[in-house]
Amino acid sequence: MNGRSPTAASALDPTQWAWYREFGGLPAVPVGTRRRNRRIARKAVFRGGALLALAGAAVVVSALLTVLGVIDPLVELAFGWLVLAVLPACLASLGVTAVRARRRNMTAASRCARAERILGDAAPETATVAALLESLLSIPGTEIFHSLRLGGAAPASADHAVVRGNIVFLLEAQRRPGRPSSLHSAADEFKALLGPDIEVIPVMLVHPQRAMPCPTISADGVHLASVGQALERIGDTLAYSFGDWRMRPDVRASLVSTLA
Repeated sequence: MNGRSPTAASALDPTQWAWYREFGGLPAVPVGTRRRNRRIARKAVFRGGALLALAGAAVVVSALLTVLGVIDPLVELAFGWLVLAVLPACLASLGVTAVRARRRNMTAASRCARAERILGDAAPETATVAALLESLLSIPGTEIFHSLRLGGAAPASADHAVVRGNIVFLLEAQRRPGRPSSLHSAADEFKALLGPDIEVIPVMLVHPQRAMPCPTISADGVHLASVGQALERIGDTLAYSFGDWRMRPDVRASLVSTLA
C-alpha cells in the first residue's frame, strides 16, 4: 500500500474533531510579529487622529476667516463639504492599509513558523499523509518530522513523527496488510534514544476500509487507525496536554539526528 491509500482525504471533516474546533486554522504568530502589528495599529490611530485634528483646524480657520470677511461664505461652505467628502475616504484608506499590512505580517510569520516546525523530507509515497499532518501545526509547539531512521544493530525507522513536549507519535503506513510490523520495536529504539521520560506512541496507518470504527491497539502495543482516526487521536492528545506542555530542545535535537 502506498502512502496515499490510507488517507481518504476527501472523506475527512476536521470540524468534527474537538481539537480542530479549538485550534484549527489559527496561525502560529511569533511575539515579534504581534508587536509589529500593534505598532502598525498605533501608527494608524495616530495618523487618523492627526488627520482629524488637521481637518478640524482647517474648518475652524476657514470659519474664522469667513467671520472676519476675508473669504466668501460660499467658499467656506464649499470647503466644509470638501472636508466632509475627503476625510472619510482618507481615514478608510489608513485603516485598509493598516489591516493589509497586519495580514501580510501574520501570513508571512505563519508560513515561516510552520516551515520551521516541519523537519525532514517526506517520501513521495507518503506526501499526502505528510500534507494532512500539517493541520496539527495549528496546536502551538507541535513539530513534524519526516523519514526518520535509526542505524545500529537493530535499525528502526518511521515515516513520520508528530512531537510536542515529551509526547512523540511515530507513524508508519501499512504497506503490506497481514505482514508483521516492526513499528513496535522502532518505538522501543526511539524511546531508548529520547529517554525514559518521553512517551513514544507507535501508530500504524491502515486503509479506511480495514480500519475499525474506532482506533484499536495490536498485541504488541501498536495503535491501528486510519489517517482520520489518527489525526483526531493525536490532536486530542496534544490539545488535552496543552497546559502541561514545555519545550524539549533535547528531544528535537535527537530526532533531527535521525532524519534520513
